[in-house]
Amino acid sequence: DGNLTPLAPESSIQSLKNNPYDSIVDPTGKFLYVTNVGPLSGGLNLAESSISIYDINQSTGQLSYHTGQSLFDVESAPVAIIMNDTNKYMYTANAVSGSISQLAVNSISGNLSPLSPSTVNAGMTPVSLTFSPNGKFIYSVSQYGNFIQMYSYDLLTGLMLPSGSTTPTGSTVQSGFIIFSK
Repeated sequence: DGNLTPLAPESSIQSLKNNPYDSIVDPTGKFLYVTNVGPLSGGLNLAESSISIYDINQSTGQLSYHTGQSLFDVESAPVAIIMNDTNKYMYTANAVSGSISQLAVNSISGNLSPLSPSTVNAGMTPVSLTFSPNGKFIYSVSQYGNFIQMYSYDLLTGLMLPSGSTTPTGSTVQSGFIIFSK
Protein backbone atom coordinates (compact mmCIF):
# COMPACT_ATOMS: atom_id res chain seq x y z
CA ASP A 1 0.00 0.00 0.00
CA GLY A 2 3.04 2.31 -0.04
CA ASN A 3 3.22 2.85 3.73
CA LEU A 4 6.57 2.56 5.49
CA THR A 5 6.92 0.45 8.61
CA PRO A 6 9.99 -0.25 10.74
CA LEU A 7 11.72 -3.58 10.46
CA ALA A 8 11.00 -6.00 13.27
CA PRO A 9 13.21 -6.09 15.17
CA GLU A 10 14.21 -2.52 14.41
CA SER A 11 17.80 -2.20 13.26
CA SER A 12 20.29 0.29 11.94
CA ILE A 13 23.79 0.16 10.57
CA GLN A 14 26.54 2.67 11.17
CA SER A 15 27.89 4.61 8.20
CA LEU A 16 31.41 3.63 7.21
CA LYS A 17 32.50 7.24 6.55
CA ASN A 18 31.46 10.82 7.37
CA ASN A 19 28.31 12.43 6.04
CA PRO A 20 26.56 9.85 3.86
CA TYR A 21 24.81 11.90 1.19
CA ASP A 22 23.18 10.07 -1.72
CA SER A 23 22.30 6.44 -2.33
CA ILE A 24 21.15 4.00 -4.95
CA VAL A 25 20.05 0.36 -4.91
CA ASP A 26 21.20 -1.78 -7.82
CA PRO A 27 18.45 -3.11 -10.13
CA THR A 28 18.66 -6.60 -8.58
CA GLY A 29 17.96 -5.19 -5.10
CA LYS A 30 21.01 -6.95 -3.62
CA PHE A 31 23.32 -3.96 -3.01
CA LEU A 32 23.03 -0.44 -1.61
CA TYR A 33 25.65 2.14 -2.64
CA VAL A 34 26.01 5.29 -0.48
CA THR A 35 28.18 8.31 -1.30
CA ASN A 36 30.21 9.88 1.52
CA VAL A 37 30.92 13.61 1.22
CA GLY A 38 32.39 14.51 4.62
CA PRO A 39 31.89 17.76 6.51
CA LEU A 40 32.07 20.16 3.53
CA SER A 41 31.52 23.16 5.77
CA GLY A 42 34.85 22.33 7.44
CA GLY A 43 36.81 22.99 4.28
CA LEU A 44 37.89 21.16 1.17
CA ASN A 45 40.57 19.18 2.98
CA LEU A 46 37.87 17.42 5.06
CA ALA A 47 35.78 16.26 2.10
CA GLU A 48 35.32 12.51 1.83
CA SER A 49 35.85 10.65 -1.42
CA SER A 50 34.24 7.26 -1.17
CA ILE A 51 31.24 5.04 -1.76
CA SER A 52 30.09 2.66 0.98
CA ILE A 53 28.70 -0.66 -0.22
CA TYR A 54 26.12 -2.65 1.74
CA ASP A 55 24.49 -6.02 1.15
CA ILE A 56 20.69 -6.14 1.36
CA ASN A 57 19.13 -9.25 2.88
CA GLN A 58 16.49 -10.25 0.31
CA SER A 59 14.15 -11.73 2.94
CA THR A 60 14.31 -9.10 5.68
CA GLY A 61 15.66 -5.97 3.95
CA GLN A 62 18.34 -5.61 6.61
CA LEU A 63 21.70 -4.16 5.65
CA SER A 64 25.16 -5.53 6.36
CA TYR A 65 28.60 -4.33 5.36
CA HIS A 66 29.48 -5.71 1.93
CA THR A 67 31.99 -8.53 2.15
CA GLY A 68 35.10 -8.14 0.04
CA GLN A 69 34.69 -4.44 -0.78
CA SER A 70 32.84 -2.24 1.68
CA LEU A 71 34.43 1.05 0.53
CA PHE A 72 35.45 2.29 -2.90
CA ASP A 73 37.40 5.52 -3.45
CA VAL A 74 36.24 8.13 -5.95
CA GLU A 75 37.14 11.82 -6.25
CA SER A 76 36.27 14.49 -3.69
CA ALA A 77 32.71 14.94 -2.38
CA PRO A 78 30.52 12.56 -4.44
CA VAL A 79 27.13 14.28 -4.01
CA ALA A 80 25.15 12.38 -6.65
CA ILE A 81 25.13 8.78 -7.83
CA ILE A 82 23.41 7.05 -10.77
CA MET A 83 23.54 3.60 -12.34
CA ASN A 84 22.55 2.50 -15.82
CA ASP A 85 19.57 0.19 -16.20
CA THR A 86 21.71 -2.85 -17.08
CA ASN A 87 23.52 -2.68 -13.72
CA LYS A 88 26.92 -2.49 -15.48
CA TYR A 89 28.00 1.14 -14.93
CA MET A 90 27.81 3.71 -12.14
CA TYR A 91 28.66 7.42 -12.04
CA THR A 92 29.20 9.91 -9.23
CA ALA A 93 29.18 13.72 -9.47
CA ASN A 94 32.15 14.85 -7.39
CA ALA A 95 31.37 18.40 -6.27
CA VAL A 96 34.72 19.48 -4.86
CA SER A 97 36.95 17.96 -7.56
CA GLY A 98 34.65 19.04 -10.43
CA SER A 99 34.57 15.59 -12.01
CA ILE A 100 32.36 12.60 -12.69
CA SER A 101 33.72 9.20 -11.69
CA GLN A 102 33.04 6.39 -14.19
CA LEU A 103 32.77 2.94 -12.61
CA ALA A 104 32.13 -0.61 -13.71
CA VAL A 105 29.77 -2.65 -11.51
CA ASN A 106 30.20 -6.39 -11.12
CA SER A 107 26.54 -7.43 -11.19
CA ILE A 108 27.29 -10.73 -9.41
CA SER A 109 29.56 -9.56 -6.57
CA GLY A 110 28.45 -5.90 -6.38
CA ASN A 111 32.08 -4.76 -6.39
CA LEU A 112 33.15 -1.59 -8.19
CA SER A 113 36.16 -0.87 -10.39
CA PRO A 114 37.22 2.26 -12.30
CA LEU A 115 36.74 2.58 -16.05
CA SER A 116 39.57 4.03 -18.11
CA PRO A 117 39.61 6.96 -17.90
CA SER A 118 38.22 6.86 -14.38
CA THR A 119 36.83 10.41 -14.51
CA VAL A 120 35.58 13.06 -16.91
CA ASN A 121 35.68 16.80 -16.31
CA ALA A 122 32.38 18.24 -15.12
CA GLY A 123 33.33 21.86 -14.49
CA MET A 124 32.64 23.70 -11.28
CA THR A 125 30.62 21.88 -8.61
CA PRO A 126 28.61 19.16 -10.39
CA VAL A 127 25.67 18.36 -8.09
CA SER A 128 23.24 16.29 -10.12
CA LEU A 129 23.34 13.52 -12.73
CA THR A 130 20.57 11.92 -14.77
CA PHE A 131 20.15 9.72 -17.83
CA SER A 132 18.07 10.87 -20.79
CA PRO A 133 14.89 8.83 -21.26
CA ASN A 134 16.46 6.87 -24.15
CA GLY A 135 19.57 6.11 -22.06
CA LYS A 136 21.98 7.51 -24.67
CA PHE A 137 22.96 10.68 -22.81
CA ILE A 138 23.89 11.75 -19.30
CA TYR A 139 23.28 15.28 -18.02
CA SER A 140 25.26 16.98 -15.26
CA VAL A 141 24.12 20.15 -13.49
CA SER A 142 26.89 22.49 -12.34
CA GLN A 143 25.73 24.43 -9.28
CA TYR A 144 28.27 27.26 -9.21
CA GLY A 145 29.19 27.06 -12.88
CA ASN A 146 25.51 27.70 -13.70
CA PHE A 147 25.33 25.30 -16.62
CA ILE A 148 24.15 21.87 -17.71
CA GLN A 149 26.61 19.65 -19.57
CA MET A 150 25.40 16.85 -21.82
CA TYR A 151 27.55 13.75 -22.31
CA SER A 152 27.14 11.05 -24.90
CA TYR A 153 27.16 7.65 -23.29
CA ASP A 154 28.53 4.49 -24.87
CA LEU A 155 26.23 1.63 -23.89
CA LEU A 156 28.95 -0.99 -24.51
CA THR A 157 31.92 0.60 -22.71
CA GLY A 158 30.08 2.85 -20.24
CA LEU A 159 32.33 5.78 -21.11
CA MET A 160 31.05 9.34 -21.20
CA LEU A 161 32.16 12.04 -23.65
CA PRO A 162 31.15 15.73 -23.50
CA SER A 163 28.64 16.39 -26.27
CA GLY A 164 28.71 19.95 -27.52
CA SER A 165 28.82 23.10 -25.47
CA THR A 166 27.30 23.66 -22.07
CA THR A 167 23.79 25.06 -21.67
CA PRO A 168 23.60 28.06 -19.31
CA THR A 169 20.96 27.80 -16.62
CA GLY A 170 20.32 31.53 -16.54
CA SER A 171 20.49 31.74 -12.76
CA THR A 172 23.13 32.54 -10.19
CA VAL A 173 22.72 29.19 -8.42
CA GLN A 174 21.21 26.05 -9.99
CA SER A 175 19.10 23.88 -7.72
CA GLY A 176 20.24 20.65 -9.37
CA PHE A 177 17.42 18.98 -11.24
CA ILE A 178 16.41 18.18 -14.80
CA ILE A 179 12.84 17.37 -15.87
CA PHE A 180 12.05 15.29 -18.97
CA SER A 181 8.73 14.93 -20.68
CA LYS A 182 7.67 11.97 -22.82
